[in-house]
Amino acid sequence: MKMKLIFLTSIFFLLFLLIGCQNQNKREERSITPEFTQQVLQANYASLMRFENHLVFDGFDWGGIVIRGGIDTIFVESEEAAFTFGIPLDVIIGWPSLYSLGVMEAINTAELTLKADLDERGLSIESFGLSLPLTIDDLIYNWYEISLLHFEGMSQDFRDRIFSQAEVIYGQETCKNRTIRRWLFPGVLDNLNAFLEGREMSEEDLILLNDRRERFNRITVTIDELPIFPITETDVRNNPWIIEDIISVLLTNDEIRSLEPRNLIIEQLEY
Repeated sequence: MKMKLIFLTSIFFLLFLLIGCQNQNKREERSITPEFTQQVLQANYASLMRFENHLVFDGFDWGGIVIRGGIDTIFVESEEAAFTFGIPLDVIIGWPSLYSLGVMEAINTAELTLKADLDERGLSIESFGLSLPLTIDDLIYNWYEISLLHFEGMSQDFRDRIFSQAEVIYGQETCKNRTIRRWLFPGVLDNLNAFLEGREMSEEDLILLNDRRERFNRITVTIDELPIFPITETDVRNNPWIIEDIISVLLTNDEIRSLEPRNLIIEQLEY
């Protein structure tokens, strides 16, 4: 019930933000149409399941992007499928992450427990237009039904176990993959190296870097263990967290924000 309340509250909050959003220049106030309501519901599902997306923003940002840009979401089965066609400016392409697949796997392996959980409320998996085992096609095309299963069907205890299991197995790997994709997004690595040109890691910077690494339970490093600037694609693939930590220490917040792939499209959208 608590998770359901959070889900519904987030929807109403997003709609409330929309009502108050006005473009200071060109954008007119958007109306709350059935199409937009679906966009918000779809964004909430993508956040819940931590879908990847072609703009490499974090799963929890889906709702904010939908409101700021007023753009549609399309789900496909994989990253490869996302880039088989031209992506319009007003569309976000999303696909299941390893974490999403972990949630699906956890549900499928707990079939008997799920049935018992639903039976307690007089429900069944078929009540939601689904059948087990769930497939990638379900994640993509039956996203609304899966959302209802999560928030109208599963008990909070069962849902917590499913998501905890997916987090333990796939959560860290999903974050790592997104971090690599973020820094290898076209143009980002070149811009990063332009910012880093002429900068060096001082002993004070190294202390800050290792403080950050300790907070995230990462191994501390020495100056000799850091990549040599300019940072290469190999550096990013082999040491994504070190790159992330270096950037947090040596770059300003404005510089870091300018490197976000999603900002490349947000700046082009009419508000």
